[in-house]
Amino acid sequence: MSWEAMWSRGLRPGQAFDAAQVEPALKSLIGGGVLPSGPALVPGCGRGYACVALAAEGRSVLGLEVAPTAVQEARQHFKEVRASPSCSVEHQDFFDPEFHESHGGEFALGYDCTFLCAMNPSMRQAWAQSWSKVLKPGGELVTLLFPLPREGEADPVDVAGSGPPYTISQNLASNLLSPLGFKLISAERVPLDKVARNRDEIIARWQAPESQ
Repeated sequence: MSWEAMWSRGLRPGQAFDAAQVEPALKSLIGGGVLPSGPALVPGCGRGYACVALAAEGRSVLGLEVAPTAVQEARQHFKEVRASPSCSVEHQDFFDPEFHESHGGEFALGYDCTFLCAMNPSMRQAWAQSWSKVLKPGGELVTLLFPLPREGEADPVDVAGSGPPYTISQNLASNLLSPLGFKLISAERVPLDKVARNRDEIIARWQAPESQ
């Protein structure tokens, strides 16, 4: 799938994967004051709703997008909502080794939403490895797991399925992150009246290993 083609055709707020707002589950975590206060990274940030919300607490937040039009849309959104100057977006591939080298161990917090589910399953190991490289030792990764398997569907650990979006699960995320030393802090099913995209979600927090 060409993400640039989707954006350049005029993807509107609230259309497809764009929730037109920061995800309520993330907003709740921010409001609870439980997240690290250091620099944050949001790959596949779209219009950057999460970036704005995280930066409002005083964090330096970097959003990444591979689609140039998405970068333009995010910057326009930042301008419209008068986002914190510490909030920025770059045209950058999260999987690029040069990005890992220049930002290795930089981020205290990562947020992954509609990113893991958007990539080909063959990229999942690289996804976990990339997070292990850019997060600080002991940093935190927040994953909003979506879409979850429907009742009667196989766990995506066993069946990749079709996509995007590809069905993902807590087991899938754990199988990717745990071998690299990530530890689960918490995982909660999001109440149905708080889901962002009319499908079940789990908000999970993972602590990166203390040493790389």
